[in-house]
Amino acid sequence: MRKYNTKQRHTILEVFKEHPSKCFSVKDLTDVCPTVGLATVYRTLSVLESEGTIRRYTGTDSDLFKLTDNSDIRHMHIVCRACGDMFHSECSFIGEMEKHLKSEHDFSLDTASTVIYGLCGKCQRGETV
Repeated sequence: MRKYNTKQRHTILEVFKEHPSKCFSVKDLTDVCPTVGLATVYRTLSVLESEGTIRRYTGTDSDLFKLTDNSDIRHMHIVCRACGDMFHSECSFIGEMEKHLKSEHDFSLDTASTVIYGLCGKCQRGETV
C-alpha cells in the first residue's frame, strides 16, 4: 500500500511532536485539528501506529495515542479510571519490579506497554477537570 504524506497527516504528526509526552484520544486530535476529518484521523493513527511512530494505549473511555519513546528509560503508564488521564511513571521501582518478576515468576515485563489503573489526585479530591 502506498504511503501518502498529506498535509492532514503532517498536521496530526506535528501535534504529537509538539507534545511528545502527552497522550491524545481521537476526540483530542479532532479538537486540536478541526480541519482534519474524523476518517483521516483514524487512518492516520492506524498508519502511524503500524510504522511504530506512535503507540496505542487502552484508556478507560477510549484508546489513547502517544509518540513512541525510543529511549531506554523504563516507564509505566498510569491511567485514572475516573477522568481517563494518562501519566508516565519513570520511578526507580520499575527496575526492581522487573527483576522481581523475572527472578520470582520467570516473567519478562514489557514496561512500555504496562498500564496501572487507579485514581489521580484531582479525582480523589473530587476536583472537576
